[in-house]
Order: sequence, then C-alpha cells, then structure tokens
Amino acid sequence: MFAEVIHQIDEALDEDEREMLLFLCRDVVADVSAFNVRDLLDSLNERGKLSHMGLAELLYRVRRFDLLKRILKMDKRAVEAHLLGHPHLVSDYRVLMTEIGDHLDKSDMSSLIFLMKDYMGRGKTAKDKSFLDLVMELEKLNLVAPDQLELLEKCLKNIHRIDLKTKIQKYKQSAQGAETSYVNGLQASLPNLSIKDPSYNLRLQNGRSKGQRPMVSHPDIQREPVKTSVQESGAFLPRPIPEDRYKMQSKPLGICLILDCIGNDTDVLRHTFTSLGFEVRCFSFLTMDLMIQHLRQVACRTHHQDKDSFVTTRSQRVTWKTEASQRSTG
Repeated sequence: MFAEVIHQIDEALDEDEREMLLFLCRDVVADVSAFNVRDLLDSLNERGKLSHMGLAELLYRVRRFDLLKRILKMDKRAVEAHLLGHPHLVSDYRVLMTEIGDHLDKSDMSSLIFLMKDYMGRGKTAKDKSFLDLVMELEKLNLVAPDQLELLEKCLKNIHRIDLKTKIQKYKQSAQGAETSYVNGLQASLPNLSIKDPSYNLRLQNGRSKGQRPMVSHPDIQREPVKTSVQESGAFLPRPIPEDRYKMQSKPLGICLILDCIGNDTDVLRHTFTSLGFEVRCFSFLTMDLMIQHLRQVACRTHHQDKDSFVTTRSQRVTWKTEASQRSTG
C-alpha cells in the first residue's frame, strides 16, 4: 500500500514541489542518489527512514495540505501538533532555505546570482537557476552550510531583503539555543565533570555570565558582592543589581519539559508545574538519544522569546532531578 501512496504523491506534485522535496531530503540519507521523488521516497521507505508521519511532514513542508487530507487522511493542525512534540524528518536549515526561496521574486534572484559571481565564478551562475539550485552549488563550494550562512546574509542585505536576513538570524539564534541546551544537559548527566569557569553554564546570550555583571560605580560607595554558600549556589556569585532582576510575567511562564526514562508516574509533576503557570510537555521511556532530540526540538521553537522561563525535569532510576534556567532572548 505504501508504494501506491508514493505513486499518488509523485503524480500530484508539480516541478517546483518536486524540486523542493528533493532538496529537503538531501540530508535524510546522504548516500541516496535519487533524481526523482518516487525513487527517493521508495529508497527512504526501504531503509526504514520514512514513516507515515514522516511522509506527512514532507507534504506539510511543500504545503500540499490537500494531499495530506486526501491521501494520508490528516489535516494541517495534526501535523503541526506532531512536529511540536517530536523530532523532525528534515533539518531546520533545509526548511529555512525553502522558505527564503519562496519569498524571492525574479528580480531578487537576478540580483543574488549577479552578486555570487565574485564567489562562484561566471560559469556557475546561470541566470535561470532557482534559489535552491544556487544553494546546492554554494554547498558544493563550501560557501554555505547550516553553520555557515554569513555570505547569504550579506547578499540578502545587499539586495535590501532585510526580512529574509532576519529569518537567518533567528535560525542561528535557535541553533545556538539548541547547542546550549545540549551542553547543559550533558553537564547535568556528568556531575563530576570539572569546569574551570564555575559560571560556564550560566552564560547569557550577550556573552557575559551572571558572575560578570557590571557593578554600578559611585565615587563614595564601594559595592561588595554578597556571597552565598557553595551548597546553595554551587559557586560564589554576586547578588544581581536590581536593574537585572528577572520578571516572571508571561502567560504561560514558559515550557516545562518532563523527560521520563523509566516510566515513573509524572502526574504530580505535571499538576505542579501546570498550577505554576507552565505549558507542560511530558515524554516517557526515553533513551539518551531521544532525550537529546526532544531537548533540541524544544530549543529550536521560535516563540521562546515570549516566555520568561524554561524548566526540564529528568527521571533516571528512582530520583527526580529538576533543572531550571532563564530563557534565551533568541
């Protein structure tokens, strides 16, 4: 039956949608060399990389909501709900590139291709290239990658598409937040790990730590940092000045992520954080890989900037460990 579904989808897509889908899947299985959608999806299916929800995600990404409903019997909201709580099939970087391509008109593309001549040479900048074609050429030349988007930002700024440059900046902030979540989670799982800088895991996005906040100077007043015990704080940190105090006013306050490794009863935790005003998400029977995937997924959500707090609660063996951190401004 799955072969029939793939065939129906392949016949219903137009050329632009096929190009987009092939681009989105370039990283899913790196050694798959498919020149059409049917062969690609069939290869992914044979390798166990394409679930029913994975196929739904691909249709959602190319905005064929009619095929979602007609062939997979799903609607847009169901897919969006799934994507919020589960790892994605395709990378956020590839999704970002397709979104940028959708917002570029012919004039924009002409200007971009002209600007790229300085980097790619004239032979590789044909005027009829699509944006996704251009991105793939830049990837081959190591000029563009998920963590290397400065050239694209510069060119978008030069053609006055600041809105698309801003999209890239938000993506980079989300990626940085995901990396920070991974590092903090790793430190929590390795309590004996020695870190030279005790305020390492308290870095703010602007590059300074709580322990490095500027003190307000006055010619007649010397401010002394008020120290707490190591048992209370894990390090000697100065008391924050009033201007830096964190306000907890958003509704909800933020996300509470409950990661349960062994199937404990999480009802009490869920009720507690719900009553405190958090949006609670709970995942059970997780391996370490799945735990990291869920942390990355939540970290990449774009609306953290509207929340005031983030809490993860991890169950391992018979004890619960709660870790709380201030939200990133990204």
